[in-house]
Amino acid sequence: MKVYVNGAFVEEEQARISAFDAGFLVGHGAFETMRSYSGRIFRLEAHLRRLNQACAALKIPFTGEVTTVSGLVGRLLQLNSLEEARVRLTVTPGAAVSTAGALPTVVITAAAVTGIATPGNGWRALLHGGAVSSRDYLRRYKTTSYLEKVLARRDARDRGFDEALFLNEMGHVTEGSATNIFCVRNGTIYTPPPSEGLLPGITRDVIAEIAYRDGIPFCEQALRFEDLVSSAEVFLTNSVIEVVPLVMVGEVPVGGGGPGPVTARLQESYRDLVRREVNPG
Repeated sequence: MKVYVNGAFVEEEQARISAFDAGFLVGHGAFETMRSYSGRIFRLEAHLRRLNQACAALKIPFTGEVTTVSGLVGRLLQLNSLEEARVRLTVTPGAAVSTAGALPTVVITAAAVTGIATPGNGWRALLHGGAVSSRDYLRRYKTTSYLEKVLARRDARDRGFDEALFLNEMGHVTEGSATNIFCVRNGTIYTPPPSEGLLPGITRDVIAEIAYRDGIPFCEQALRFEDLVSSAEVFLTNSVIEVVPLVMVGEVPVGGGGPGPVTARLQESYRDLVRREVNPG
C-alpha cells in the first residue's frame, strides 16, 4: 500500500517522519477522515475548511487547497487501485519541538471501505464513564490528541458494543467517540449544539442540509439520556459509516430496533446526494 508523506508517494513500509515530530511526541496535530466514492472525495471543500480552521487554531502553518489535495488524493487512490475508500489527511507542525523553522508534516493514507456497510439492524452503544468539558475549546477541532476517544471505543467494543457515547459535565449526551448523535421526537430531528462540547461533523452538517431541504424540522438542543431512550428513532453519523440507526444504549433499547422512517429516509437521501455530487451529470 502506498502512502503520501511530505511530497512523495512511498510504500507504507518506507514511510518516515522525524523522531522529533510534534505530532508523535505530544499529539500536536489535526486530521480529517474522508470518504471517496468512485475515486472522488465527498465534500472535500468542507473537510479542508474544517482542517484549515483546526490548523490555524493549533498554530500549524498549513493551508490545504482543494485543487492540490484533490490531485494528491486522486493519485494516491490510483496508485492503490482504490475507488471506494477511507482517506485520512494528517498534519502536524513537524519537528518544531527541536528544529526552528521546521516544515509541517503532511501524511495522506487510504484504505478500502469494503465491509464497512451501513448495518440495517443498527448499532449498540455504551455510555463512557467519564465526563467531558463543554468549555474545552479543542473539542470542536479534529486533533490527533485522540486517546480518550480511542480508549472509550476500544472498551465499548471489548464489551460487545459498536460505539461509546460521551456525557459532558452537565450530564448531557454530546457525541460518540467517532460519531455525531441525533434523535427523532414527534417528527423533529434533535442533535446537541457544538457548545455542549463536541466536534461538528461534516456528515452532521449534511444531515441538517437534507432536513432543511426536505422540510423535516431540525433543532440543535441539549440531550439527556432520558431523551434518547424515549425517542422514536436515534441515529449516528460520520463520513465513513454515513447514517446508522442506534438501537441500544447499554442494556436499554432505543428507537424501534432498526432504522425508523426518518432515519431510513435520511439514509437514502444521503446516498442520493453523494451520487449526484461525485458523479455530476
